[in-house]
Amino acid sequence: MLRAHLEKTNRAARRRLIHLTWAALAATAGSGCSAVTTQYTKAGYDPAAPDAVKRIAVIGMAPEGHGPLATLLAQVATDRINLKMNYLIYYTGTLPDAAGPGDGAWVEACQQREGILSLRAMDVRTGEGPDVKMVIWASLRRCTDGEILWSAEAQDATESEDENLENMIKSYVQTLGPDVSAYAAASFLIVRDILNTLPDPTLTDDEILEKIELGHLPRPADHRSYVRL
Repeated sequence: MLRAHLEKTNRAARRRLIHLTWAALAATAGSGCSAVTTQYTKAGYDPAAPDAVKRIAVIGMAPEGHGPLATLLAQVATDRINLKMNYLIYYTGTLPDAAGPGDGAWVEACQQREGILSLRAMDVRTGEGPDVKMVIWASLRRCTDGEILWSAEAQDATESEDENLENMIKSYVQTLGPDVSAYAAASFLIVRDILNTLPDPTLTDDEILEKIELGHLPRPADHRSYVRL
């Protein structure tokens, strides 16, 4: 029981560190240029509509030889969304790079969820030292018909010298293992910029309570004050 308590405490501390790091980087985000190169939202799609996609699976995908990157992309996106957005995340995981709507793995990821947010690393180049260059294409697809409601592409290169990034890298390496360390800083910044363009749904009071039950929000005295973090 003591071991279980300590593991739970350590997980909570790592999540807290990740959230604090996201907040610190968000505070300085306006001083740099966005990594996003293209962005698309389906004409007429209204994230505030009652039938907007809210309950999702977050999926990471990466080329062969970069498996840890897929896991990292999914987890970084999940942490960012849980902290800053209204989506209800019911699954976080990875799929093969070639997977798409209609595939068995994709259908299984959808299950009773309304959409899939996928982040696909299409070009990854690692060099000497901490530099990593990558192109990430993200999309939000509706599970009922596989239609793309939103997509964005971003690319960037970073050197992990910022203190906040270093803290984040340590946290993800501790959680996911040392294989993610080379990708962590670049993934963190690219995912942040990509998700800044993702339309955020509007939750009802019942859905806010649902998000709280999922553990994505604290339990406030008046939960309505937590619609926007």
